[in-house]
Parts: sequence; structure tokens; C-alpha cells
Amino acid sequence: MKIKITIASLIYNSKVYADSIYDTLFKNTPELHTGEAEFFFIANDASEEVINHLIKQKYKFYINDNPSKSETELLEMGYAYPEYIHRVYKGWNKVFEYAEGDIVVLLNSDMIVSKKWLDNILKNLTTDRIVTSRLVESPSSVHHARWAGAIPYNLGDNPINFDEDKFKLLSKLYSLPEFIPGGAFMPCAVYKDVAISAGLYPEGNLSAGSWMDILRYGDEDFFYNRLSKKGVNHITAMDSIVYHFGEGESREVYKKTDFINKFINFRKYKSYLELGTNEKETFNKIKCNFKTSVDLNFDSDYKMSTDEFFKINTDKFDIIFIDANHTEAFLTRDIYNSLNCLNDGGVIICHDVNPPNEYSQIDENFLYQTAWKSFVKFRLSSNFLTYSLPYDCGLGIIDKKYQAEKACFELPVDLEFSDLDRNRELFLGFKHNIIL
Repeated sequence: MKIKITIASLIYNSKVYADSIYDTLFKNTPELHTGEAEFFFIANDASEEVINHLIKQKYKFYINDNPSKSETELLEMGYAYPEYIHRVYKGWNKVFEYAEGDIVVLLNSDMIVSKKWLDNILKNLTTDRIVTSRLVESPSSVHHARWAGAIPYNLGDNPINFDEDKFKLLSKLYSLPEFIPGGAFMPCAVYKDVAISAGLYPEGNLSAGSWMDILRYGDEDFFYNRLSKKGVNHITAMDSIVYHFGEGESREVYKKTDFINKFINFRKYKSYLELGTNEKETFNKIKCNFKTSVDLNFDSDYKMSTDEFFKINTDKFDIIFIDANHTEAFLTRDIYNSLNCLNDGGVIICHDVNPPNEYSQIDENFLYQTAWKSFVKFRLSSNFLTYSLPYDCGLGIIDKKYQAEKACFELPVDLEFSDLDRNRELFLGFKHNIIL
């Protein structure tokens, strides 16, 4: 079957956003399964780590490395700040070069699409229209009030804490079988030949005479100058609903609370235990019906050591977060004691298992300490699924929901930090999102 539609995203440094946009598209775009549509990434000045990830996942992609240009050079070309937007628009223009479809659909990697998002764009598409989706964005977004038809609703600021159930509900609630003039600039669908004849995107924001003085933004110029001169009008399909995280990879920071709440929300956990609460910065952000805190030195439900708590505890928990004593011996005891009071299908999360340097893992320095040794050794003995996330100081996951083969690697008798540093990904079993 001939490819009719090309869908593409730019990707730079984020494996999480690469996986997220790929998953949401293939979940909600039947045309990608019938062969009517193709999807690929433009690895736009992408990191080596991301490119290796795209290869490993067998995602289709094209590499686009942009030559570096100074502010002076860009101003001489007629462009204004910021410099990076020059590379962004060059990336989008590359899509048209590689596209096999007659219709090109561009969308940011920091988006989640709803069912029928593409069908509802295409039914409004003609050669004299460029059609965009109706965005759902957080009320705190700098953009949401700017776009016609935008829906102000915060469903999460990254793929980890995204509320998929609410998005499905909002998509049904706000879907209207009509279109309005104007709207956001992404996702957008346009006929390839029409876009090329209009000259594609300018390679930057247009300058009004100086580097800091913008005459017109690049996407505005493409939509309302170049395409408009060709008789092409911009409309928004009000039943093509897409969530936009906003700023995407530029603000990618994932925290332990994102992952804990994701587990709780997705698996419908009811009970949460936190060992080592400090001043409850994490504890207070956890959304769970029944929460229990244990800390020897700070205010908590049980102001005692974790050893003392487990001697008297008779409760069971769905999810346990361990952030108490980080030395190897203590964490090992906490892990095994936690397993004894963990419900079937529950999960344990160990904090600080990815020390950045040797100093931070020395017990006497009271930073990460030797928690990593405990977690790595446990991985070799456990039949439960174990892996870690490289975010927020390293989060070691022990998942009782899944049986898995023991991790397969050998450890030296005298395990040192240098061993971890050489084999970090293998020893810790890095993944870039939780397995639900």
C-alpha cells in the first residue's frame, strides 16, 4: 500500500519523550498499522544516547546535524533570537525532504494524542487549509490562553505523571464536530506540495533589524505569511484533541514522587509506607488512601528506627519507599523486612542507588552511602523484577508483580565503586520509565 500520510516529530535528548510520542501514536493512530501512514523522528542535533536508543528500539529516524551559526551570521540572514529556533525550523523542514506521504503531519514530542485525533484532522484537510489540533494545556502554560479553542487543564507536566484516564474523559467531553479559524501551530497537517511551494518554514524568527527585535515568529510567518499568500487558511479541528506538556525536553526533570504516584494511580494501590521521611517533603506529595511514615529523628507516625518498626508492624502495604539509613547493611535489612509486609503485586522503591562519584558513596560522608551495593547484590538473588531509574539520585525498583530471571552478571569479592562506575547500566539495570 502506498504511504499517504507522513507523521514526524523532532527529538533531541530525551528517551522518555521519544518512547512516549511513539507509544501514543501507535496506540491511537490506526493508519500506522494499515500502512496508510508512516512515522519517523528527526534526530535533530540529538545526543548520542538518544540516537543509540532509537536504534535499540528500532524506531525509524533520520539524523539532522545542523552547522553551528553565530548570532551575527543569523542576523545577517535576517533572523532574530533565540539561536536554537533556527535549528528547530531546519529540523521541521527536513521532514518534508524525507516524507513519502502526500500529506505531512508535524507534532511535538511532548504531546499525547487522543483516539481519532488524526481522522478528525484529515476530514477537514484540503489543499487550501492547514489544520491543527485542539490543545489541552496546563493553566500555568505560557501558551494556553494564546491558542484559539485551547482547553486549560493540568494533566501532568511530563509523560511519567500524565493522567491518561482524565485525558480520555476530557477528550470525549470537549470534542466538537466543527472547526474554527486559527489556533495552535502543532500538531499540524498540510499537503506536502503546498508547503514546499510556499517555501516551508523560515530558518528562524524574522528580525526587525536587531538580534533581540523580533518582527515575526517563524511559525507565524509560515502559517500567516507564506501559506496565506498561497490562499491557505489555518483552522483548528475541535474534535482532534491533543495534550501538550509544554516546553518538553527543555524542562525534563523527573522526581521520585512522579514515579511513586504513577504506580499508585495506575495499579490502584491503597497503602503506602515510607521509611525515612526527613521533613516529609516526599511523603506529603504522595497521593494514596492510607499512608504510614517511619523516621527515627523526625516527626512521623512511628518515631523509631526501621528495625524497631518492623518488629511491631502487623500491616501490609502496596508500595514502600525506602529512604532511611543508606548503608549497605541497613538497606539490605529494610529490603527483606519490607518484602515480608508487601502485598502481592506490590513494589518497593529504594532511593539513592546511583552515586555520581566515589566521595558520595562513602558511608562516613552521609550522602548516597553504600545503598547501591545492597541493591546490586539483591538483584543477583531476586526472582522478582528488579531495575533502576537514573533519575532523582537513582531509584531502585523491586517489583513483586512480576517474576523475572535473576540478573546475570558477576561481582568481585571486594566490590568497589570503580566496579560500579565501569558497569553502571549493567549492575543497576537502567530503564527510563517504570514498568506498569
